[in-house]
Amino acid sequence: MIFRANKLKGKKLCVLKPAILAETAFVAETVAMLAEFKLTLLHDYLEGLTESHVLSFAEIISFNKNNPDLESFCDFDGQDVLVTEASELGLVRKRTILMDIWLLFVLSMTTLGLSHNAEGSPFSFREATVHDIRIALDHNRLTSQDLVEFYLEEIRRLNPPGSVTGLAGIPILLKDNIATKDKLNTTAGSYVLLGSIVPQDAGVVKKLRKAGAIILGKASMTEWAAYRSNNVPNGWNARRGQSVNPYLKSADPCGSSTGSVTSVAANMAAVTLGTETSGSILCPSSSNSVVGIKPTVGLTSRAGVVPISPRQDTVGPICRTVSDAVYVLDAIVGFDPDDAVATKKASKYIPRGGYLQFLKSNGLKGKRLGIPRYTFVGFSNSSEELKAFEPHFHILRQRGAVLVDIVDTASFDTVIASMYNDQFKAMNVEFKLALNTYLKQLITSPVRSLADAIVFNKKHSKLVSKQ
Repeated sequence: MIFRANKLKGKKLCVLKPAILAETAFVAETVAMLAEFKLTLLHDYLEGLTESHVLSFAEIISFNKNNPDLESFCDFDGQDVLVTEASELGLVRKRTILMDIWLLFVLSMTTLGLSHNAEGSPFSFREATVHDIRIALDHNRLTSQDLVEFYLEEIRRLNPPGSVTGLAGIPILLKDNIATKDKLNTTAGSYVLLGSIVPQDAGVVKKLRKAGAIILGKASMTEWAAYRSNNVPNGWNARRGQSVNPYLKSADPCGSSTGSVTSVAANMAAVTLGTETSGSILCPSSSNSVVGIKPTVGLTSRAGVVPISPRQDTVGPICRTVSDAVYVLDAIVGFDPDDAVATKKASKYIPRGGYLQFLKSNGLKGKRLGIPRYTFVGFSNSSEELKAFEPHFHILRQRGAVLVDIVDTASFDTVIASMYNDQFKAMNVEFKLALNTYLKQLITSPVRSLADAIVFNKKHSKLVSKQ
């Protein structure tokens, strides 16, 4: 296409007075657009989404009404643009539409800035057009890096505090049983799954990426989440060997989320994710002096996680501080269509506004905290252990907590031991069924069933054995 500065020369133009038909045309156009928007365009778009919190126009309106803290802007209630069924079609009110792309456009057209190349010749970003930028790039007066960095800086400067999620740009390690659709392997610590290709990111990974987090890598774990054998040491797998407690190498690191926990404890990462079926977040977090949160089953999606028991599996954050763990929890909870039954049931318990609102400096005041003295789980009565923990108990009391010693253990140890052992009868059955389902949905995999995995290990016994 050729553009000429004198293209209008000699052309006859009809100029209408704006007041004659403008209002009628505008209303008619708006009525048609709203009908098209609701009945076809938006519906078709939503139907084509792989994942979405809403699947219809009505659900969008409902979402906005149920989340006024997210969808309101000053006195604008977020519904004008959508025009609810109760609205009368007529002169449509003036709307305010905030979009990231509009912000970028405004920035590119109105911001001030100068970029200097090696020769010192400045380039002005003010009202620069694509043509201006292209010439500057071709003549080495500007680089793409300069341009991107300038716009990123302006976006950060002009966006109000708190408009960027707390996990944006934060590197996170994932337990090696949490799937990522990238170049990272998802093996549960086993050579059996090395090179397997997952169909998509795990549900929690999708949420982390959406929050702007950076997936740093996969953390080691007890092979098959300690389900390969009763004799596998906590923290050991054939691929990476033994994970160790960074505070005491000879100590049992506990659980199966050992790599996630020891990475945080050793400052290899500030944030990790672990999984738990029966103690694999809580136990290693306790043993390695970090903070682990075991969410209620279904509060976080288990889709894309190498399973043991759909009845008990859950995914949770492991961090150095409670506040860090809460930031992560806020990012990963919520409904996931790939784990629909459990996440839908649990999502009603997610507090409006998230969990961060409950982080308070005086939050311990008046809270009663139990200090169990059980043999199976809890604090022992040994003088050495009491000496180690008493200063921390004192801090809790100073912050207003009421500590209650729980010493009536006549039957508790027996009950909890029985419960702990009996659960494995159900888990052993669930593991086979759940794992077979997981393996069959992989795009590429050396094995498609638990039986295949057992055959692989027997065939490659030297490779998969503890040296």
